[in-house]
Amino acid sequence: MRAPGSVDGLQGTRARGDADGPWDLVGEVTVTGPPPATLSLTMIDGYVPVTCSMRYLGADPHQVAAIVRFFRDHPEERGVLETGGEAALNRAADVLRPVGG
Repeated sequence: MRAPGSVDGLQGTRARGDADGPWDLVGEVTVTGPPPATLSLTMIDGYVPVTCSMRYLGADPHQVAAIVRFFRDHPEERGVLETGGEAALNRAADVLRPVGG
């Protein structure tokens, strides 16, 4: 899985849509089912640039949603996106890991 964007915004192309816009325009990030689970990204203006099932996403939609929400909600953490995917994903995982887990 790659990091979800850059310091400036969400970026990516996958299966059924392009996600490209500033972080402050990212609205809801949800996962729906039944299986396969489907990631859905809705911008604050209601536009839905991405709906992608797990089979096309190449990653667990729940993990992707959590990481996108993390960087959307924590602008102070976005600097790590400049260093690349692994560092960004590790930082998000560290913060999102349950206490004692």
